Amino acid sequence: MIRMLNACTSEIDDVDAAVSELLEQLDLGNRALKNSVGIISCYTEFIETGVIKAICGALPFDTVGCTTLGNSTRGECGLELLSLTVLTSDDVNFSVQSVAVKKETMNADIKAAYDKARAGRGDPALILTIVPLIPDLSGSDIFNVLNAEAGS
Repeated sequence: MIRMLNACTSEIDDVDAAVSELLEQLDLGNRALKNSVGIISCYTEFIETGVIKAICGALPFDTVGCTTLGNSTRGECGLELLSLTVLTSDDVNFSVQSVAVKKETMNADIKAAYDKARAGRGDPALILTIVPLIPDLSGSDIFNVLNAEAGS
């Protein structure tokens, strides 16, 4: 079983308030299970003001994320909103890997990240991939290599 917890904040300039608000909403001490991972989506200014760094430092697990021009969660929506989703489970393990993909070394870059992510865990049942905008690569290029590595 995987439990999903959600929190959001619009505190872009007050780092401490943003972290406090998110942690209070998540109530990890009472709701988190053995294994967790965080997924963040936010307006770019949350990175510039240090909110993202502080959130990642305050969470006892790895996070991934992306920027967006708009967000919606917990009955709120807006441009300047940060959404944090936590997937947590007693019987599912999570692994986060980041890779700087270059067109010339794409296959090797993705294979190395895939192998590192599954090390000691075996084949994944689910892969969530966040692909940035890369001028000379499409998301399809990256997914084709990842699918080949995963045997899909």
